[in-house]
Formats: sequence, C-alpha cells, structure tokens
Amino acid sequence: MNIDRAESPFDLPRAFRKRVLNRTLRAAWNSYPAGITANTLTGFAKLWQVPPAVLRFSASATAAIDNLVVYARQRGMTLWYPDLSYPGFDTAVRRHGVHHVRYPPELRPWQFQRQVSDAPRLILINYPGNPIGPDRPPPPFRLPPEPHPHDEYIVDFSAADPFGNSFTRYVQEAQATTTTIVFSLSKVPGLAGARLGGTLFPTVSAANRHAEIPMQHELDVFQIAVLAELATASGSRVARRAAQRICTLQDRITHALSLRGFTIVNSTAPTFTTVLMRPDDNIDVLGDRIGGKVFASHGLLRIPTTQESLAALRHLEPRET
Repeated sequence: MNIDRAESPFDLPRAFRKRVLNRTLRAAWNSYPAGITANTLTGFAKLWQVPPAVLRFSASATAAIDNLVVYARQRGMTLWYPDLSYPGFDTAVRRHGVHHVRYPPELRPWQFQRQVSDAPRLILINYPGNPIGPDRPPPPFRLPPEPHPHDEYIVDFSAADPFGNSFTRYVQEAQATTTTIVFSLSKVPGLAGARLGGTLFPTVSAANRHAEIPMQHELDVFQIAVLAELATASGSRVARRAAQRICTLQDRITHALSLRGFTIVNSTAPTFTTVLMRPDDNIDVLGDRIGGKVFASHGLLRIPTTQESLAALRHLEPRET
C-alpha cells in the first residue's frame, strides 16, 4: 500500500544525528527541561535577522496553529482559513469552538478587504498552498485600512524551506507589520521525527500577547537538542543541503509530469507537486499507483516528492503536448 507523504524522503546525515544525540546525552533526564537556551534563540535570530524576542518554537507547526486558534477565540476574532488546506485547521477549530469562515483558495489577499465582517478577523493564508494556493507569497500586511483596522494575518509557511533565502527575506519584510509567520522544521529540512515548528511574530508586543497563551506541549530534551544543533552554522548548512537535495528530486518529478501531459498547478512546496487530473484518468487508481493524495471534488492529485513517485511516473506513457 502506498502512503502519501508531504515530508522529505531523505534522512539527515549520521554526523548531524550523532551531534544531536550527544547534546541529548548531556542533558538531565530526571528533571523537566529548562527550555531553549539563549544561544539557540540567538542562532536562529541571526539566521533570520530578527530580534530573538519575536521567536517562539513549538512541538510542530500544528501546535503553533493550535495556539493561534486559541488566540482568536480569546480575543473574539473570526478565523478565516482556506477551504482547501491542511486538515489540522479544521481539527483546531472544532477543538476550540472558534467562530470561523472557510474561504475559497483562489481568493487573493487584496480581496479580503472587500469582504464584510462584523468581528475582527485572524486571516490565515497558506504559502506554499497545500494542495493549492497563491503562486507567490502575499506581501506582508501593514496596518489594515478601514473597515477592518483590527484584522491580523497569518502566513503559514509550513510547506516552505525555513532555511532558504526567500523565507529569510519574507521574515524581514514582515517585521513591524500585522503579519505573523508559522513555519515547520519537520518537512523540507527532513526532521519529521523531531516534530518541530514555530511562530515568528511581527513585533515584540505581538509576541508578548501570544505568550500569555501557554503551549499545549512543551519541548522535550531531544527537540531542544535538535534546535540547538540547527542553530549552529554547521547545522544550518546541513538543513540547506537537505533542501537542495529534495528540490533536485522535485525537478525530475515535474519534468516527468510535463512529459506525460499533466498540468502542474503547484510546485512551490518542495515536498510535493499538485497537478490537475487528465480527462481520461481514473483519479483513484492513479492516486494509488503514484502514492499521492486525491482531492476528487477538485480534480487534483498531490504527488509527494519521493523516488517511488518518480519510478511510478516513469511507468506511465509519455503524451504529446
């Protein structure tokens, strides 16, 4: 049975894992973790060129999103999020009972200002979209004009490379705006086993407001050790090489898809590529053969970036375009 994946198919080098293990062995296991060190926060702050105080790490991007949903409920905000997106949003909304609106994924950022809302909104935008979304990241939102002066925005970068130059540029642009960024270290860097993510707030005051909401799951000694290693120059180089490796494989997959007549609608997330189904395809059979996730009502197939996907595609006959 093929299992759909949206994580990296490559494990990290043994040397990196040994360094993480050594950090874990040096930590005390008979007491609760003291938390992330100042050196770790400083390392990531230097990487992204932001103040350490705007950074908050969590046990996965899902945990970060969960806390943002709690924030919306406590402040009486309506959560807006894409209709076609990560199912964790639906789960968090049901768990916390927040008022919400699911908007069509083709709605573009500037169109939100035209929508009528009686309550302040926490508007979530996926980039890269999962399985589809904007073809480029939205510009960071400054103070919203009337009639929505109290809106806040979240850009969910969970499917992006948090060590890439484009991510760093966006983080810097989002400072001193109303745009909060969610990121994941599980997917592109190849650390799904560690379950790490986080939030980058646009201001220290915004970070302080959110700090009033405790994280549901504190980081354990292993997760803290992984973060400490990633915060070093050698650790970030390992993460960048991991991203390059998966992007090279994705290039080969998108080339194979083009040769076989598929229309690619999203290849901005390195760990998967979303295509429109061809008119004569049996969507369920093809999805099972390639190991992708089928979105039947939208005629979409999300193909994971794996060697197995590439091998399965090569068994399909090329088509003239």
